Amino acid sequence: GITTADNEFDMQYRVEFIAMGVWDSTDCFNSAAGSEQTLAFGIGGFESSDTGGIGEILGTFLGTNSQISHEMMNYDVTYKMDSFGFHAAMGTIEIDDEVGALADVDFMTMQASYYINDDTQIFATYEDIELDLGVASVDLDLVSGFTFGVNHWYSDNCKATLEYRDTSVDLDDVNLSGNAAIGGDGDGVLAGQVQFTF
Repeated sequence: GITTADNEFDMQYRVEFIAMGVWDSTDCFNSAAGSEQTLAFGIGGFESSDTGGIGEILGTFLGTNSQISHEMMNYDVTYKMDSFGFHAAMGTIEIDDEVGALADVDFMTMQASYYINDDTQIFATYEDIELDLGVASVDLDLVSGFTFGVNHWYSDNCKATLEYRDTSVDLDDVNLSGNAAIGGDGDGVLAGQVQFTF
């Protein structure tokens, strides 16, 4: 596994603000029928630097043996009203060494849900991750995908989910060492599961 035992500096932070509603309503992204209107915002992140662990792995991959630093910022918003729920989050991870920037990772996710009756909920999620290696010929839309599904509660302790996920990996803009651009690929997956709580 990856260790951060050689970290020289670590700091994590998180601030949340609720514009309307109560904090108990922010425990999950979903909104049960009849729940009150809630709007909450959050901002968080971390900063770290190390010469081993993740830094060593990234240094080997990116061709540097110097100290690696990571900085992440993320922003999110959650809104709920009656049967409708919405959550969105976005952020950036910056990876640097002692010379300069090595890579940026941008990420975003959005999720919306709606109860069509007391026991059944439909939902949709969009996720996107982009990688910028600081090279003019590389602009990698690493992963993007949509998920559509339905949750059905048989009881407070039993939930069934059926979902379809369409994921794409876009490499069309990647051109390394003068080679032709690499084509993209993708997968569609239909999955079902049953969850129990005890």
